[in-house]
Amino acid sequence: MIRTTLFLLSTSLISLCFADTIPSPAYPGLKIQKGLEAKVLTRPNDIKSPSSFCLDDQGRFFVTEAWRLGNNGNFGNRKNRYWLLDDNASQSNEDRMAMLKKWQHKNDYTKFNEVSEVVKLLEDYDDDGKADSVKVFADGFNHPLDGNASGVFAGLGKIYFSCIPNIWSLEDHNKDGEADKKVVLQDGFGVRYNFWGHDLNSCILGPDGRLYFTVGDRGFNLKTKEGKVLKDVSSGAVFRMEVDGSDLEIFYHNLRNPKELAFNSSGQLFTVDNNADMGDKARVVYCIEQGDSGWDSGLQFMHSFYSSVYPGDLTGIFKPWNEENMWETEGNVREYHLPPIGFISSGPSGFTYNPGTGLNTQYLDTFFLADYVGGRANCKVHSFKLSPKGASFSMNEAKVFSSGLTVSDLEFGLNGELHLLNYGEGWVRPKDSGIISLRSRESNLKQEAAKVKAVLAKGFNTISSEELANLLSSKDMRIRTRASIELAQRKEISILSKSLKVGDSPKAMHATWGLGIVARLEKNSKATFALVEALKHSEAQVRNVAVSCLGDIGYLFKLEEIKALLNDASPYVQTSIAIALSKIHNSGMVELIIEQIRTNSELDPFQRHSYVMALTSASEDKLVSYSKDELSSVRMVILLALARKNSAKMALYLQDPSLDLREEAILLIKKSALNNLKKLAADELVSNDVHLFNDLTVSRLINLNNQLGTDKNVENIMQFLLSSRTSQRQKLIAVDIINNWNKPKKIDKSNGLYYDLGVRTLPNIRTQLRTIIFKHFTDSDELLQVEFLKLAQRFKIDLPNKLLADVLRNSKINENTRISALHLVAKDSSYLPTIKNLARANNLLALEAIMVIASNDSPLAAEEFKRLLQEAEPRVLQKSLEMVELLPSNVAKNLIHEVFSRFEEGTFPEEAQLELFRLADKYGMNKSVTDFRNKSSLNDDIKEFMECLEGGSVDKGKSLFNSHPTAQCLRCHTVNSVGGDAGPDLSQIARKFDSTYLLQSLVEPGAKIASGYGIINLTLKSGDHLSGILMKETPNYLSIKIGDELRKINRMDIETSQKPISTMPPMKFLLKKHELRDILAYLKTLKKLKKLNKH
Repeated sequence: MIRTTLFLLSTSLISLCFADTIPSPAYPGLKIQKGLEAKVLTRPNDIKSPSSFCLDDQGRFFVTEAWRLGNNGNFGNRKNRYWLLDDNASQSNEDRMAMLKKWQHKNDYTKFNEVSEVVKLLEDYDDDGKADSVKVFADGFNHPLDGNASGVFAGLGKIYFSCIPNIWSLEDHNKDGEADKKVVLQDGFGVRYNFWGHDLNSCILGPDGRLYFTVGDRGFNLKTKEGKVLKDVSSGAVFRMEVDGSDLEIFYHNLRNPKELAFNSSGQLFTVDNNADMGDKARVVYCIEQGDSGWDSGLQFMHSFYSSVYPGDLTGIFKPWNEENMWETEGNVREYHLPPIGFISSGPSGFTYNPGTGLNTQYLDTFFLADYVGGRANCKVHSFKLSPKGASFSMNEAKVFSSGLTVSDLEFGLNGELHLLNYGEGWVRPKDSGIISLRSRESNLKQEAAKVKAVLAKGFNTISSEELANLLSSKDMRIRTRASIELAQRKEISILSKSLKVGDSPKAMHATWGLGIVARLEKNSKATFALVEALKHSEAQVRNVAVSCLGDIGYLFKLEEIKALLNDASPYVQTSIAIALSKIHNSGMVELIIEQIRTNSELDPFQRHSYVMALTSASEDKLVSYSKDELSSVRMVILLALARKNSAKMALYLQDPSLDLREEAILLIKKSALNNLKKLAADELVSNDVHLFNDLTVSRLINLNNQLGTDKNVENIMQFLLSSRTSQRQKLIAVDIINNWNKPKKIDKSNGLYYDLGVRTLPNIRTQLRTIIFKHFTDSDELLQVEFLKLAQRFKIDLPNKLLADVLRNSKINENTRISALHLVAKDSSYLPTIKNLARANNLLALEAIMVIASNDSPLAAEEFKRLLQEAEPRVLQKSLEMVELLPSNVAKNLIHEVFSRFEEGTFPEEAQLELFRLADKYGMNKSVTDFRNKSSLNDDIKEFMECLEGGSVDKGKSLFNSHPTAQCLRCHTVNSVGGDAGPDLSQIARKFDSTYLLQSLVEPGAKIASGYGIINLTLKSGDHLSGILMKETPNYLSIKIGDELRKINRMDIETSQKPISTMPPMKFLLKKHELRDILAYLKTLKKLKKLNKH
């Protein structure tokens, strides 16, 4: 399952080992671990654009094909920025459909039903390892709202197919290899477009007999079969349901773009969540029940899209994901969410766990992760293991398991092999797709693996209960799981109870899960009694499972049981009992939980989470009795529990002695739906110690006052601005809110979320604003001074002539501030002599002064403008050419023709050619530009972009490089240790190449591929075929890296060669010319490595 992504190289990233990989002859460029062998299972064109796959009990492959990528119905906001606010406002799939209709003139949604997603069935009849039959199992997934075919799971007689907005149940009753029954099991997923690839993903079967699956931050708004509404329109989540789709619930909250899930042998659940292109990292997440990773799509909006909606707005933009260390494994500023347990990969896609019979014993207890980044040269499969660490885990033994394949998914087969789904080069409709199988040459698990295939072929419903009991001891966790489910369906409580008592830990665990299924689905008291007995089992893993199963059925734990389990030797049992307590009410358990917190001064975040969950079942009054506890750790857990209960009692924490707790409370209240509580929190903006809060907390308070929108809230902001203890950044936020009060911006800049506040009336605050400006203007920085002057202009505030005159005349004051002052006095004739004097300079202020004069004295304006065009520095000349058409048309035409005359004479600065060439068509000067391009010695493919070589803004280029929503440079390229590894490191690129090379690499990346980033296929005259990474090219030879071997191939020995293909899209299609110029200007500064701060 493919995803788009970024990768951050950091010293804290787990070191990945490549040393043991060797070339495989099975597929060009493929490298695998020593001791393994590869085999291609498919023929060319068997499958195309394969996004996910699975195997059924007969070893048949079900493969999803993603045909709706791009403009075929599945696209993200990167290329559709015109509807950003509408998409951010969408609350349902009905809203999304209405948005498609609204913007039909931009993107004709009626064409989106022309292409369908597909589920294919591949069968190998003669067991020779090749597909003998390939047919379409199901299609017709082509509604305008349908997204990617992004998940498929074969289990318990059905095929579960995931394709936003639905999870489908597909059945083939007549056994002809085509689905004859298609039923929507659940709808309501993907209520926004957000980023394509943030999809609804494959189900997996949990050891508890339920299905688990994920959706990315396209969100969801759905009604379950039981009528319960589950809604989060800005985050991803992990879900859990029974196999018939009933009892759907959110299991884990607030993820960005998780793909597949994987259980370890103890039944603990994990996923890998993608990074946000902000310099953060892809994260391994331990999905503890009701956990929360803290993500919502507003965090992405502030980084990737805010400047598209509100260009030029630099006032008070926050990025909490980085500023509060939300994605880090430690050092998180806020405590309501859980940290990840490690970092790995660039593009996490398929994810699986060795079931116990895969490959060989070296890979037992190992997770495998597909890392898809588009280009084969940098796509990998990683492997890693986890070790217990408190109530969570730590990563170890991480290494590159294979490389050279664009793996979108991976699954273990029935004979111990690991199957890799090769998507093909690139993103949309790639070539060379297929399935490659890896197996161990000398597997010490061969006999055990063979048993798996035999059991599955036989069918669990044909196996006796006694034999099923024996299968609970199988080395393969898939067999154990299916055996326990079958025994549970037969209600074999006696056999399960007997199996529970043996010393065999896996057998006892799966027997416990079987009993849990019977107790949960059948409300069986005998099964419940057996689970209670399991609480005393000698194995902690069994006790842990028993606690979870009892929690799921709402078992009323006795006080002595709770005490024993809270003090269990295993932290996992401790957390499980606490989470189980959240599902019942036991009046005596609160004191026990509080005692646990007191005993553990440094709480593990996952233990803290479980204690919070336990306390959510207590009454508010009981919790409040501990809200003034002397230990801040106790008070924090109480606050978090009150927040989970959406309790107005959170207000008590607005007066907490701990600054951290007060800031946590403000955030949680702002996230809540309690309007009266928000009113109380908003008043914290005028508290005596508001200056002690960090800027982000103050921003939350200011934006909260903005959302409430009453005269009282305006008064709060005014009082806050009058204070001398507020920072420049804080004042900027507040001034911006007041400046836009009547028509508020629809994005909260403290969190990036959408709020439509309508049109409002601002009370008369001119006197207060005048006082604020007088008080703070002189000591303010450039941005704040400009905003103050905007306020004065917006509210017609008369500022003293001396202040404005001093600003206009003082060349030491920032130019933007002086321009704002100029606009404020533009209609005051008494300032005309001053303005005329300003117009004689050669700066941007002069240009603005000339435009003011133009309305009163056109000849003088024309004269000064002409002078400016002749004398100004490139930066001013660029702006002048952008504004020249604001002059009377005859004046503008004469000036432009004079400039083109200079251009034809060769005396025009190349830094402003881009602005000049834009005027060529309208003023009949195309021939001059064409002749100029034709005379150039540049390659033909970049002549059209030669005006981008000089004149760009380094600062704007850096900003575009880091956060352009479509080009996404930072995703693939590293600069000074920040960024992705799919493309070359650009930290010192300007030392190696000139401007022309850099421009060509941007607009035609395939023309010159950096060494080590293009795969080349050669046919030698000897008949041999070679495939490897092109490292160097000379007139006489090619240097190719094949595995770890570097080979020099004489050109005389080459029969044919395929030109390397770049996986980087041509930026000429994604960037405007001025953006290309700015990014090029930034790239030209990258000449040496720099040490950067952590973020």
